[in-house]
Amino acid sequence: MYKIMLADEEKKILGSLESVMEKLEKAEPVMENGLICCILFQKYAVEELKYYKEFLGIASEFGYMFVLACSDGREGSHRINAGEENDINIQGQYAEIRKCVKEHFNCVMGNVIAGKIAVLNPCGRERMGQQEHFSFMESIRCLIRKIRNQTGIGFRIGIGTPKDFDKMRESYLEAVRALAGSGDTVVHAEDVPQHSGSVAAGAGKRDGTVMEKAREYICKNYRRDLSLEEVARMVNTSPYYFSRIFKEETGKNFVEYLTGVRMERAKELLKEGRCSIKEICCMTGYSEPNYFSRTFKKNVGITPTEYSRKFSKNIRTALL
Repeated sequence: MYKIMLADEEKKILGSLESVMEKLEKAEPVMENGLICCILFQKYAVEELKYYKEFLGIASEFGYMFVLACSDGREGSHRINAGEENDINIQGQYAEIRKCVKEHFNCVMGNVIAGKIAVLNPCGRERMGQQEHFSFMESIRCLIRKIRNQTGIGFRIGIGTPKDFDKMRESYLEAVRALAGSGDTVVHAEDVPQHSGSVAAGAGKRDGTVMEKAREYICKNYRRDLSLEEVARMVNTSPYYFSRIFKEETGKNFVEYLTGVRMERAKELLKEGRCSIKEICCMTGYSEPNYFSRTFKKNVGITPTEYSRKFSKNIRTALL
């Protein structure tokens, strides 16, 4: 009899827990939207923000915002549809969209406002390295493809930079400006040059200026251990953005271009015949002669020694 009473009591407790869990699951989206609204409209007390964070289990003091904006599906378009029809379409698929986003990120999502969904992703203060940035951007692209496959709705995503929670609205505005300043499907605030004036009219000119400065800096510093990140900093762009426009403008990635500059200088020095191969190796940014020779042969077709002899032979033939 006692065992039966215990079993009944356990069932009641389990039933109560299940009921509480169901209520919490329903309350979570409401609380998440409440936090997003507090951030976007900046109408909250410090204690209110703390309450939302505690309820949602957010321990981090930092985070960044990204914005899902319903697009018209045209690649490279700057347009973002924001009509009532979009809101209705997204609202009907919101549960599925939310599920997709939550599978990719441990984040906080707001409701649909003017064809856009604001998302807060808590994070550490540290910025991403180049490879992490590439991986993150690809993860975002995968998310867009998944949402389109699951719902048939196309989105563009703008991403802000990490901020303190009390400055999170700035990250949101960065994300929105990134979308407005680029036609890409996925765009990070750090990958859009911060210049005034018309984006459409000035984009090509800005990219050209960036490339001119980059080429000049590479020509002056190719003798050193030069990295893409260093050049990107010097032209005031993010490594991701710089890498992309560099490939578009030159047809080569950064390493290929730098190697080409070094090889052209090496050929000039070999033609002059005044320096040893070891000296030329150091003068063109390489620390290991064997690696320099392998790289030279791969790019020129013959070894530095063969190139030097061939050129010397041509000179002797011309003098006869």
